[in-house]
Amino acid sequence: FFSSFLAMAYQQPTTMAELRQYVTGQDGGMQNRGASTILLHVEHSNLTRSAFPEIRLDLHMTVGALKEKLYTHTGTQPVNQRLQLRDSAGAVKGAMDGDDRKLGYFSPEEGDIIYIQDMDPFSASAKGWLEDTSLVEKYEMTDEDYDKRDNSVRAFKRQQAALKKAEQGDTPVDPELMKDLAEKIEAGNRCEVFPGGRRATVRYVGKAEALGPGWWIGVEYDDPVGKHDGTVKGVKFFECGAGFGGVVRPDKVTVGDFPSLDDELALSDDEL
Repeated sequence: FFSSFLAMAYQQPTTMAELRQYVTGQDGGMQNRGASTILLHVEHSNLTRSAFPEIRLDLHMTVGALKEKLYTHTGTQPVNQRLQLRDSAGAVKGAMDGDDRKLGYFSPEEGDIIYIQDMDPFSASAKGWLEDTSLVEKYEMTDEDYDKRDNSVRAFKRQQAALKKAEQGDTPVDPELMKDLAEKIEAGNRCEVFPGGRRATVRYVGKAEALGPGWWIGVEYDDPVGKHDGTVKGVKFFECGAGFGGVVRPDKVTVGDFPSLDDELALSDDEL
């Protein structure tokens, strides 16, 4: 039966005109489709038809393999799929039972519909939220709770605005500015300093009135990308080589496992 169906699906050209049409592909891509493939639509019990493009399938594909393919398009597990073959008008032609049966067994025609009945009562698509995100319950934070966060964009903007006003002399700066960030950093910590991701070792944590109110972090860079030797405006905060020192605000420092770049290169060489 299947071989006779394939014979009907593909007819060898019998005239020069038909041969030319086949070779040049003037039938809309017949030579690329192949005799054993067919173009079908997909519909899903929980999703709209517009969610799926037409899909070209091989008639030799088993129903089991088809379910796996449909799973990647719909998210419905193969074990929860019940398939029907319907004509282009939506009339049921038959159930697609038997995972070992091939698609050609069901005699599909171009434009037919594979209808997926999702049998999972807990399916993620059952309530339609896969297509309509307005149905998804979202976490909402009150403006008051967000305002209490120290690591939010709003808090960062407040800090920057305070610094800018202080530089302009418009308002006094909090003498404990960024203390909460500085308390998480200790002398001896390895770190990266931004901008630029410059690696360094923390040498000083505290205030630096010569630079301005608030808390500061003194660092010794791995490379001579600094501005001094640990002395700023006549005040020695720490000792390091000339050009290796820097003093920055705590929000510019990220502490962590940051080996020197030379050590990283040595490790890479050892792995080769």
